[in-house]
Amino acid sequence: MWGALLRQVFQGERVCVFVAPKAIIINMRGAPWFSLRYGLDAPYVVASILAVGTLLLGVAAYFWVSAPAYFNPWELLWPLSFLLVGGWMLLYSGCIKLRHRYTLLRLAEVRAGDKVLDVGTGLGLLAVAAARLGADVVALDMWSAWDLGGNGRAGLERNAREEGVHLRVVEGDARSLPFPDGTFDAVVSNFVVHNIRGREDRERAVAEMWRVLRPGGILLISDIHHVGEYAQQLRPYAESLCIRRYFHTFPFSRALVARKPQ
Repeated sequence: MWGALLRQVFQGERVCVFVAPKAIIINMRGAPWFSLRYGLDAPYVVASILAVGTLLLGVAAYFWVSAPAYFNPWELLWPLSFLLVGGWMLLYSGCIKLRHRYTLLRLAEVRAGDKVLDVGTGLGLLAVAAARLGADVVALDMWSAWDLGGNGRAGLERNAREEGVHLRVVEGDARSLPFPDGTFDAVVSNFVVHNIRGREDRERAVAEMWRVLRPGGILLISDIHHVGEYAQQLRPYAESLCIRRYFHTFPFSRALVARKPQ
């Protein structure tokens, strides 16, 4: 029972059977158990949550020591809740997403020799992993430090060097991709499109990703908001489309996988 539950949680709601591809096993051997090489997601939010939890825990500890007769153990619920959420966010950034990225690339059917575009690459979480699988990768971003701690082109290039892969790095806007139609075998994006304000601009970004995808290629958009909106836009044009849910990411996320007709 527990094995089935774990397979369900870590592979998404649409997956019933888990078969670990050799590529994932190979790429995770020797990987550090915890590393913030690919940045702390929402760093200011994480810092605020942990600070509030620590403050509330300090207040509760003060009353426990100074007035134990009036101390209620239930008062620990709020500080521990804040610390648990902050710890989960930290664990996701330093551990879970390093494994989850290979699940996403498997959904996108990324293989050696494929031309892959990572839109909103950040520090290269998906781009570097795809390159390690042997793909020819283009990593595109405008780099915002608000969304990801240490975000920047220099950090991306450092991660590529440290993992021994080569990437083509392009500074650009997802709403106006500087590539011809049908350039890539797979286009991937993780926790990016929801940051684009306004539905019209998000639709433009999704349309651009679809435009540069070759016939028969796969578009994968992993996000925490608006995934249904992306599906509504793409469904009339896709040969196949599905959405998978993941409850081990923080926040919970969904991955849209759409195949372009031949």
